[in-house]
Amino acid sequence: MENFASGQEVRFPVLLLKGSCPGPAVQCENLDNRGPDGRNRVVGKDGRYRALIELVPGQNMLRLSSGRDLTELSVRYKPSQSRFKVNFIYVTPEDGDTSYITQKDRDPQDYRDKIDTAAKLLQTFTAESVSDAGYGRKTFTLDLDPRGRVRVQTLRYPMSGGALRAKTGQELFDMLYPWIEARFPARENRNVVLMSFARYDPATKRASAHTAWGGGSMGLFSSITMCAWPSSIRDVERTFTDAAPVDASRLYDDSNGRSVLWALASTGMGAVLHELGHTFLGWFHSDDPESIMSRGFDHLNRAFVAWEPPSKAAPEGVSFSPSQVARWDPYNASYLACLRFFEPSDRQFLDTDPPRIEHDEAADEIVVKAPHGIRLIHLW
Repeated sequence: MENFASGQEVRFPVLLLKGSCPGPAVQCENLDNRGPDGRNRVVGKDGRYRALIELVPGQNMLRLSSGRDLTELSVRYKPSQSRFKVNFIYVTPEDGDTSYITQKDRDPQDYRDKIDTAAKLLQTFTAESVSDAGYGRKTFTLDLDPRGRVRVQTLRYPMSGGALRAKTGQELFDMLYPWIEARFPARENRNVVLMSFARYDPATKRASAHTAWGGGSMGLFSSITMCAWPSSIRDVERTFTDAAPVDASRLYDDSNGRSVLWALASTGMGAVLHELGHTFLGWFHSDDPESIMSRGFDHLNRAFVAWEPPSKAAPEGVSFSPSQVARWDPYNASYLACLRFFEPSDRQFLDTDPPRIEHDEAADEIVVKAPHGIRLIHLW
């Protein structure tokens, strides 16, 4: 085990465990969670593994076994108490149609399960990435119900699906932003909005209502990649190793040229996190090629699996190094770690007497006055 020691406390419900394994696979079990995501089995690659396991509030005894090796560690999960939350919202047309497009013949259309899983993955990814940058496992708070599941807010927009699909991405953002803001005000909310009504025309090979916008308090994305997303924590490895081709006669290929389902899932969920990032960081992007705020979001999968299977872009698969994994780059990680949305306690914040920057003409100096102190200085 390379990233956790026994006795640690975390404030989010899904743990990502990394390390070496002597056998071909690792069996991971949470002895205190009898639910289906309290156990997981993952395949190793070149003696390395990455495993996800869901926690329950309080003490969790984890047992990992591989070959003849057995490791146990205790982790305490204390749910975040912050009122500053990230909400996941699924917007349908006025008829309430929640279906997303898919190439699977018997797709269960389990959008709530997929959003619950994706939201927790993005939360866990953020915690590990901010920690790797040196700021501890700080991450955003999700709106969870008493069972520990993400509350997916399913809302009907008063317009037909056809009329919504006729709008541009900018028009959809401008329409939905005030409508969502009225329900989940920006002061204590960041809102990820997924549009159920996105569709694909195979004749023209064009997608409608498929857009990616983020800013203010809202990140907007379509549901066009959702059929490839995992439906549970134990389903993540299968998802990110599914090399089945994207069927361009049924589904829009938004996989950055890789044209397989694992890549469609990685780019889709990674793009959701990118747009959420704009709500925290503003409009700018990163020049770090693996940053979530650049095209690094295409490689979100590499944070959760030890290997990358074949794709159209790399028919032999990819053996990636730690530097080739998606991340919050150090500049952005330092900023995120200071945000009140990344503070897990329900504490009070002082909004009066903010820092002021003045030019002292007599001394020809820039003077910063901060009655409550300075936590971070950023230059760009």
